[in-house]
Amino acid sequence: MILRRTALLPLIAAAVFSLADCGSSSEPKHAPAAVAPAGPHFVSGPNACDVLDDAAAKQLLGDAAKQTRKAKPNPYTSQCQYSSPNG
Repeated sequence: MILRRTALLPLIAAAVFSLADCGSSSEPKHAPAAVAPAGPHFVSGPNACDVLDDAAAKQLLGDAAKQTRKAKPNPYTSQCQYSSPNG
């Protein structure tokens, strides 16, 4: 019986030592994990008319392509539209 108790002693000591580090403290013991924001997260991108410029529109729609819409309805969205007799 004494042999079993002494065999368990290192295991009990390890458990007590690991639990002693679990208490609350004023400083965190580990670096905080990266946490995703709670709400929607928007990243600003390029303006749509910077991506679809006159040269690209004329290449796709022909030389008669004209810009018919350049708008920024909110801080996160931009709109750019070209039209031509070809489509």
